[in-house]
Amino acid sequence: MHIGFDPECEELVTSCLTTKHVGDPGALTDLLARVAGPVRRFIGDGAYDGALTAATIRRAFGPDVELIIPPPKNAVLGACAARDAHLEMIAEGGRMAWQKATGYGQRSRG
Repeated sequence: MHIGFDPECEELVTSCLTTKHVGDPGALTDLLARVAGPVRRFIGDGAYDGALTAATIRRAFGPDVELIIPPPKNAVLGACAARDAHLEMIAEGGRMAWQKATGYGQRSRG
């Protein structure tokens, strides 16, 4: 089961059920299509890291949606400015400080 949760209003805003062979990125298009209303921030786990996933999210919610997705430990600068800013924050203060600064921990509130 893949879900989308709004931590501000504490409500489930989307969900879809897939087979075990469909990972998070594979379910993303269907999951996003079921969201009714605007989205300012997308907080997802590291499985959502990648240019194709970011493009899919921005296509659904606009270019200004804030993506809070942890890059892998071996990520390098250059993929996109917003992601690079996350990498720099992690390099300077560590992953836990990045999680606190970005609100990443809200994804586990549901």
